[in-house]
This record gives sequence, structure tokens and C-alpha cells, in this order.
Amino acid sequence: HRVDRRQRQMCIRDRLRRGLDHLDREEPAEAIPLFRSVLRALDDDAGPDAQTQALLDERDFTLASLADLLCDLEIETGNAKAARDTLRRALVSSPVLAAPLESMHLNLRLGELELDAGHLPDAIGALERGRGTAKSFLTTADPRDSEAYEFAALNEAQLSVLLAEARLRSGDSSLAANACLLYTSDAADDRLCVD
Repeated sequence: HRVDRRQRQMCIRDRLRRGLDHLDREEPAEAIPLFRSVLRALDDDAGPDAQTQALLDERDFTLASLADLLCDLEIETGNAKAARDTLRRALVSSPVLAAPLESMHLNLRLGELELDAGHLPDAIGALERGRGTAKSFLTTADPRDSEAYEFAALNEAQLSVLLAEARLRSGDSSLAANACLLYTSDAADDRLCVD
């Protein structure tokens, strides 16, 4: 079992290195399948080993930020459906579930993409999950960690606005108005500017 895991991790590192090389050479079409494979393998293999994590750390990547990058590449190459699938898969992986700021951000991205695609129930679901994560984080976070707190507050505001838009587009104006009122109230509580 240990040899199998070691071999799998070596293959993951090789694909990650090759994907990063293609990324450096601005070859997104070649990088995409490698990054997809890395994310699937890491999700199936209980996360990266120390050497694979060191390779991710060299580029300041987490599994969530690698999924975010893959999403960008898929959009850049005209495959929004694959980008949504990448985000959906990342959002159920253990490392992302354990990282509220990353989960919140990926739900925001997924909500935006679902909204752009006209998939209103899916957009609303992603935006509600992201907003719930943001609210939970803001109630338990230390406000002295200003960078994380501000990131969460900004994401909550963006999630609220998009959620209101999705609800309006779905014909539910009462819930949309509620989302907007909550957005402005929460923003005021956090002393954020509301334009």
C-alpha cells in the first residue's frame, strides 16, 4: 500500500510539474488535462504528500487555488462547462471544505458562472452556500485578522448582490429584496462602502 501511494504521488508530482511548465510557456490547452488529473488524483488520494505540497507551496498554490487556476484556464479556452465542473468537484473535496475562505471564494466563482449560464437554481445554491460560509466565518473570526476578515466581508457583499440578482432573475423579488437589505445592513455593520 505504501509503495502504491508513493508511486501515485510521484505521478502526481510529475503531472503537476509538467502542467506548471506548460503554464509558464503559456500553453493552457496542454496544462488543463494535467491539472485536472492532479486535482482528481489528490482528491482521491487524501491530499498531497510532503514533496507534492512543497511543489505547490513554491507557487503559493493550495488545492483550491489550483482549482481556481484550472477554472480560469478552462474559461480562457472557451469551456465554461468544464470550469463549472472543476469548481463543483473542488467544492466537495476535503481540503476545500476545511478552508472556509477558499470554499467561500469558489462558491462565489461557481455562482457567477452558473448565473452567466442561466442555471438559476444552481447559481442560487452556490451563492447561498458561499454566503452561509462567509456569515459563519465573520461571526467566528477574529476581526484583528483584518486581511481575512475584510476578504470574507467583501465576498459576503459580492455573494449577496449576486444572490439578489439570481433571485430577481428567477422571479422571486421578495427574497431578492431581502438579500439586498441584508447586504446593505451587513455592509453597514462592517463599515463597508455600499455604492
